[in-house]
Amino acid sequence: SMMLMWAVLALLIVTFLFSVVFLNATSQYVSDAQIGNEFVEDMKTYFGSLFMTMVTLFMAVAGGVDWWDVMRLLLEIHVVYGLIFMLFVVITVLAVLNVINAIFVNDAM
Repeated sequence: SMMLMWAVLALLIVTFLFSVVFLNATSQYVSDAQIGNEFVEDMKTYFGSLFMTMVTLFMAVAGGVDWWDVMRLLLEIHVVYGLIFMLFVVITVLAVLNVINAIFVNDAM
């Protein structure tokens, strides 16, 4: 239905906006990092592009990657990014996904 389409679009927009923030932070960290920094390879894996950053955030919410794997990298940059990541999870899990769930329940009745 149209409601489901709008809810999924809202989920994509929220994920996109947070991805831009995290991609900006990790790109700056990687470009400033010393040679041999243990976090750089993981940051390139999880946050190497906008698409991969969005996939990483989706996997963190959907259970495809452990929250701590992502949180550890963001905390290495600054504690604020860890808090922003927690805010993303709260918004996504408690708000947007519950709206999508409610749409399915409403359509089933």
